[in-house]
Amino acid sequence: MTIQNYLLINTSITPEMCDNMILWNGNTNTWSPPNGHIALVQATTPSKDWEWDSTSNTWILTESIGNGRIGYTWDGVTLTTNEPQPQNPPLNEPDTGVTNF
Repeated sequence: MTIQNYLLINTSITPEMCDNMILWNGNTNTWSPPNGHIALVQATTPSKDWEWDSTSNTWILTESIGNGRIGYTWDGVTLTTNEPQPQNPPLNEPDTGVTNF
């Protein structure tokens, strides 16, 4: 079994929320999530994060795989950030003058 990041979802609270992350091999014979928790493989769990949409010039919640973190809400299918929608556009990356060929 491969050791990887797992998200521990606290199912005993409303809303259900990721309250910890662990490295684990998934072997329930050696360890199991505590009562009231489920463990999700971070790399395969969908999550929604704020992403800048340059077409509409606004922030939108966009679903991706593997970006869930502590504090995200779990709806049984997808984790969603609890960060408020950003108000300002993202800062542009500085021009370093280096060109990659």
